[in-house]
Amino acid sequence: MRAPYDGTLLHRAFEDGVEVETNGRQGRLRLESAGDLVLSTGHLVAADLCNTDIPLERALPPGKYPVVLSVFEMANDRRVAFARIEAAPGKPVKWKGVGENEVSAAILVDSGTAAFCDLEVAAKMTAPEVFEKTFQALHKQMFPTKNAADVRLSASAVVTEGGANVVSFGTGWGDGSYPLYFGFDEKGQILAVVADFGVLTSSVSR
Repeated sequence: MRAPYDGTLLHRAFEDGVEVETNGRQGRLRLESAGDLVLSTGHLVAADLCNTDIPLERALPPGKYPVVLSVFEMANDRRVAFARIEAAPGKPVKWKGVGENEVSAAILVDSGTAAFCDLEVAAKMTAPEVFEKTFQALHKQMFPTKNAADVRLSASAVVTEGGANVVSFGTGWGDGSYPLYFGFDEKGQILAVVADFGVLTSSVSR
């Protein structure tokens, strides 16, 4: 079983403008909206473009949730360091790794892109025609031209008639297995769900 995560890095990671030095690279963290995630059932899936039908161990109430990216901006590059679902207002006082007491959960990425979506959306995307239509919509948003300078770090597409969607985003330096965390308030309510893409491995300072 993993040790409890103190969340210090996760708190600092969502302070806009924080100066960062990691693995010899220097830059700043900038917060960027990835839009709203619409959950129809509340059973959240976090995966490589929702290519799984296994939801996280805790559900959220059905509804609309802002998704915020913490982007590591360097002189000539930008990378998504963290992706966060704002489940409720407030600052978490406790963090727990998703799957800490059950089967370990992580975002497994082999396309350089991950996503958040509802279980209903993930199920619909198992149909090849739905997946292809959704993939093309996301790809067009993230790569609107052939110019690398125009690449966007996130995109979203509605999948169900009720408006449930998928929100996708780049994953740090690319492929890998990335941990997920729940952030709780003092009463045990989930305030945030955060994916850590392993960009920050050294120091974070003002």
